Amino acid sequence: MSEPSGLVDSAAQLRTAVTEQGVLLGRHNNALQAMQQQQSELTQSLSELSQQLKEISAKIKLSAAGTGTPAASPAPVTTSPSPSFREVISPPPEPFSGEQGKCRGFLLQCALVFGRSPQSFRDDASKISYVVGLLRGKALKWAEAIINESSVHRYSYDDFIESFKQVFDMAASREDASKRLWELRQVDAPSTCLPPPPAAGHK
Repeated sequence: MSEPSGLVDSAAQLRTAVTEQGVLLGRHNNALQAMQQQQSELTQSLSELSQQLKEISAKIKLSAAGTGTPAASPAPVTTSPSPSFREVISPPPEPFSGEQGKCRGFLLQCALVFGRSPQSFRDDASKISYVVGLLRGKALKWAEAIINESSVHRYSYDDFIESFKQVFDMAASREDASKRLWELRQVDAPSTCLPPPPAAGHK
């Protein structure tokens, strides 16, 4: 008894589909094998490259250890030496005891000290304290009579030095006395400031 034609066709189509699937699976299998082969070759190449790097590094270390030459360090930057000027430090002023003829020299030396170290004498109190620290004898007694530790900040240095000169600088005292005497004479003789009388014959 013969099979129906429809069944024959279906069986043929099924065989064809199975055959095609088999061919396709075979191609996929071949592709996977090729990819695995490439991956294996790449892994081997990386391993060989890593081994070569290790050998090169070992040779470099052996070479450095054999020669004993340290790694080159950057050369230091050399700068031309700048000319140095040695500061001349003068001795402090000699103590002042009120001797005649030494007042101006003593104050001049103190002024030079203030000029050389302005950062140490920024206010009048520090200058007055420095001068008082160099006074001896009657000069120190005079300072003790007009100033003390609590009142030193109330004095200006200029006023202190002016009073100091009036007592110990005889030349300044004489000049001041002469100036005052001249001013008194000007007040007592106002006629000297008038113009001279007109000559005879003029009205």
